[in-house]
Amino acid sequence: MTQQDAGFAQIFDAIADLSQLMDATLKRLESTQEATNTLAVVSDEVTRMARQFNAAG
Repeated sequence: MTQQDAGFAQIFDAIADLSQLMDATLKRLESTQEATNTLAVVSDEVTRMARQFNAAG
């Protein structure tokens, strides 16, 4: 293997590593978005319940 071949192999390995990191980051971002959406739904429900409680009391 020549030095040039070794260099190309290192570059391709680095690109593969970056691709895996990007995939993992996107999965975490999707999880964060899902959690944010759930929090918004729960927050709206708590707000609605608090308004009902205040209206009744």
